[in-house]
Amino acid sequence: MKKWIKTMAALTAAVCLTFTFALAGCKDPEEPEEHTTHIDENGDGLCDVCGEEMGTTEPVEVKITDGRWETISTGPDRDDSGGHLKLKEDGTFYMYSAWVDTMGSWELVDEEKKYYEINMGDPYGETPPEEIAGLEEKTAPQTLVLTAYDGATYVGAYADGRIWNMQRPTLQGISYETMVQNAEYEWNESVDEVAITDYTLCLPKDGSKTIIIDASMTSDGTMYDNLGETPVNGTYTKTEAEDGTVTYSLKDGGTEYATLVVSGETYTYTLSGEEPVTLVTEAWTADFTLTTENQEAVSVTLAGESASEDVLVMLRLWEDMTADVAITQMSGSFSTYTVLSGTYEGGENGELVLTFGDETFTSTAPAEGNVVSVDLTLPAGDVLAEGVDVTLLGEFALVYVERSFTAENVQVTGISGLPEGTALPGTLTLDLYNDGTAVLSLSISMGAMNATGVVDTGTYTMDTSGMIPAVTVTFETAGEVAAAPDYAGATPSGIPLDIIYTAEAQSVSLDTGVGDPVAMALTFTGTMRWMYTIG
Repeated sequence: MKKWIKTMAALTAAVCLTFTFALAGCKDPEEPEEHTTHIDENGDGLCDVCGEEMGTTEPVEVKITDGRWETISTGPDRDDSGGHLKLKEDGTFYMYSAWVDTMGSWELVDEEKKYYEINMGDPYGETPPEEIAGLEEKTAPQTLVLTAYDGATYVGAYADGRIWNMQRPTLQGISYETMVQNAEYEWNESVDEVAITDYTLCLPKDGSKTIIIDASMTSDGTMYDNLGETPVNGTYTKTEAEDGTVTYSLKDGGTEYATLVVSGETYTYTLSGEEPVTLVTEAWTADFTLTTENQEAVSVTLAGESASEDVLVMLRLWEDMTADVAITQMSGSFSTYTVLSGTYEGGENGELVLTFGDETFTSTAPAEGNVVSVDLTLPAGDVLAEGVDVTLLGEFALVYVERSFTAENVQVTGISGLPEGTALPGTLTLDLYNDGTAVLSLSISMGAMNATGVVDTGTYTMDTSGMIPAVTVTFETAGEVAAAPDYAGATPSGIPLDIIYTAEAQSVSLDTGVGDPVAMALTFTGTMRWMYTIG
């Protein structure tokens, strides 16, 4: 017997009912009229009309598989903008979540799990916000584990008849929400469920080339393959190895023509007789693109043609550090052809170094706005009838901001040229870059003009082991400043992550854009904040 079946017996709750029994001839001594039904609205076991003992009736058993589970924001008789979860008695589940549907198997295990409870009062959110007590960390005795057919795992804590902080996939990422049971809901698979897929995969650099594997309750299912020249509406057979690797045997008209091997988050597609190809869940977009100035057209002659035509030239830099040069026809079929393929890397002073075969090209050093230019020769060959020289421009930055904290309405004093004690409003911004560096800047509103400057710089680390990350910044001037989730300050909209920076007469060079920057010994305190949503 499966573990979830063993556990289900413990998941019951008594439901109080109004008992009614049909019984002819019931008479109240003070009421000469007969009544035909005993009524016990106050639940004391006695007829409210004649006082006769009515006996007892077994309470209705509510199982975890009854009805459906709903996010608090949804609730009965509301739309499904939140989400719902159906736990079926056969050990499978179906979950709807902000236009994302998934299904698979479920298990309720006897393992403790921490969760965070926001006291919402009424289960459907009708308690006024000012009456919400805040957030409290608790421990549930059981953990609900959902294993989707695509291999993804979603976990929630089960306690006090609710599923707390249930992980749900949404278009924006993973959401954590509390779910309550609507046991009276009558689940109808034909109405409440839609056909979903195990995987939708594509070529890394071409989202138009896809393969869709439909989810199946068995080892057999249907699929659509558009990776080749001719689309295939076919079937598949699925097998799973002991190490968790899943192999799909793809069939066209019942005959295998390709395989798809899924190992963790690696997807390998092999057409019979061809080399394996790696697929991804979402097509890459070029990290950076360079084109001719103002995207002006370039006149070229395509191989096999006698007349020249206008094309747009694009140099694309991809996330795997590969680079290619493509041309797109500006009329006719508007076809795109790849002229060069190679790699790229950052050189000295932030320059861009491109390697195409035996040829190496180096860009200019980044100018204002990280703009670089590179001179390329597009060679004659399979695409072009003759070589073409082009100059391509674009923005290139190996280092970029990953996250930012912001504090507005910071009161700043110590501003040169103003009476002592005068305070002006300012904004603090802490930018965390992908290379582990941090920059804290200040902007002060001075009438119709803003003055900006760098307050402090340093490095940072981020601990992502918990549900909500913690950040520690080591500033060159202020030293170490840490930010941990503020559970005590939680609201229904989320849990804040604050970082507090204090400067006492700290020197900041402010630039107004008029004249040279002016160094000032400024004083301020700012609380910069992220907000993490949790339910």
